[in-house]
Amino acid sequence: MKIAFIGPESSGKTTLSKYFSSKYNAPLVEEFSREYLSKIQTNYAYSDLEIIAKTQFEQILNTSNSQLVFIDTDLVSMKVWSEFKYKKCCAFINENIKNQEIGLYFLCKADFPWEHDSLRENPNDLEELFDLFETILKEYRINYHILEGNLADRIEFCEKYIKK
Repeated sequence: MKIAFIGPESSGKTTLSKYFSSKYNAPLVEEFSREYLSKIQTNYAYSDLEIIAKTQFEQILNTSNSQLVFIDTDLVSMKVWSEFKYKKCCAFINENIKNQEIGLYFLCKADFPWEHDSLRENPNDLEELFDLFETILKEYRINYHILEGNLADRIEFCEKYIKK
């Protein structure tokens, strides 16, 4: 089963996906946008989002459903960033959100202390971004669970669903 962690910046997605990947000795699909944006060394444009989305999508699809796979960010995230920053979203993202074969979503609240890094953009928009994530999940009728609180609480909450 594929399990995705999504949510605003600095909400624990990477920490949780890496933790569970290590704990279960399972594959991890990392957030491709970090790799891509680190290479281009400039501000990204709307056209970059489709490039990032296509690679992220391919990486997700190239994992097996017969085992646990943990995913740090997916096309829902790409749609959120596209709509938030550019007020539009490309057809590829819209058409493939439901084709990612992700069986379990965890939506992370941004109630961790903000951690700055050079790729993060929106420290003051975390609640608005969270709401946009939730709106899109509902729009696509994707079942999800909200993660909030400290890391230990989130891990314990996730374990209940992963063990099923």
